[in-house]
Amino acid sequence: MVKLNRSKIKNSFINIFLSILSISSTIFIIDICLKIVKLPAYMGRTSLITKLGIETDKEFGMRNYVPNSTYRHAAIFGDEIEYDYLFNTDANGFRLIHECSNKSESLKENNFFIAFTGDSFTEGQGAETSWTKKIQANLCNKGINSNNMAMAAYSVIDMEKTLNFAYEKLDARKAIIGLIIDDFDRGSPIMMKNKKCSRFVRKNSQKIECGELGSVNWWHINNDYDEQDLISFAKDTYQYGLYGYLKPYIYKFKNSIKFLLKKILPKDFVNKRSYSTNSQLQDNIDASFRIIKKFGNDNVLFILLPTTLDISNSKYTLDKNMNSFFKILNKETNFIDARGCQLNEYLFNKKDRHPNTLGQKVLGECISKKISKIGFFDNIFNEI
Repeated sequence: MVKLNRSKIKNSFINIFLSILSISSTIFIIDICLKIVKLPAYMGRTSLITKLGIETDKEFGMRNYVPNSTYRHAAIFGDEIEYDYLFNTDANGFRLIHECSNKSESLKENNFFIAFTGDSFTEGQGAETSWTKKIQANLCNKGINSNNMAMAAYSVIDMEKTLNFAYEKLDARKAIIGLIIDDFDRGSPIMMKNKKCSRFVRKNSQKIECGELGSVNWWHINNDYDEQDLISFAKDTYQYGLYGYLKPYIYKFKNSIKFLLKKILPKDFVNKRSYSTNSQLQDNIDASFRIIKKFGNDNVLFILLPTTLDISNSKYTLDKNMNSFFKILNKETNFIDARGCQLNEYLFNKKDRHPNTLGQKVLGECISKKISKIGFFDNIFNEI
């Protein structure tokens, strides 16, 4: 009887193994065939940047482009180009939004320097300019130089690193920080580049896998590509086949499980800094206070920028992270809530959801008036 049971168990295991092997082989073959015909395709946003790339600076830990260069930035969704534009970089490797001219503007030597920083909404991703241009032009007319040092996907921690550079190397004494709610949920990953792409990598990692999910990825292109070249290039980066199509959803599912475990399991069981927005929130809040301490309370201005989520929200409530931040800010800290600026859905890119060129200009006019109203620049204007 025992031998018979063992035989049945053995046969059952064999049958299960053969069934799994048969199903796996079938899926594998189907996946290969679908990849050959390039179906189905997972076509999220494909970000393209000039092959000079982006990387993290080793001295200050900030990200920048290659200095004094011309870059091309485009975003492709399927067969559609959402935006495609050129921009120049300055001597420090930041996107050049506005530069004072000695011929047309009363720029003085050894003048005050004001640093702008933020994430992609301040850098001007998806647009040919940034909301800072209007303010920078006004400052130039007053004889004050400034620089937009924002970079896409920046956290407040990253902004602090950039402002440290501006303070120590450029003698900046005032800082204007453009924020969106997501900035407090971000860490400060390292960006590396190779011939194919620029992307975030884990700390101490020396390997770059272009196209790997779970990280921001900029594919490298030539500046002379025409529109069809851009679309064809983007198609070559898409995830094809069953696995490629399901991979993003598998990734989201795994992350959901990780966050769920973080909430369920005891704090001591899971590393506190793994998958925890709480630790990132605190790190970003700490970075904000270090910025205030370095520049001085009167010399720092936080600006909360509008996103597409604010278009239909007339109350402009803060989420719990931003609420935590602004609750512990000194009441004398300069703050502007720019979500009340009149931006509608036509002033944002449809799929990318960053302000388009017109949206950035409208935002610049609005914020410029709000800054004048609170008199943030009055103390330096009086010294000139």
